[in-house]
Amino acid sequence: MKEKISVRGAPDFMDFFNSLDKKSERYKEINNALDLLKTDYSKGDKIPRSRWPRKYIKEHQIHYIVPF
Repeated sequence: MKEKISVRGAPDFMDFFNSLDKKSERYKEINNALDLLKTDYSKGDKIPRSRWPRKYIKEHQIHYIVPF
């Protein structure tokens, strides 16, 4: 069975993302990237843990950061 992957942005990013027009190219591009990462999170480039913002580790209990 495939591991369930939770893919989401930080709350401040999600506020921005959710404010976008759902028909805009920017919204579609971000949404497609999130969908792709949900199916295979290795598609992005993993950021080394030493470069993770401590705020994100504490507030969001992250385990993996991928720029896309």
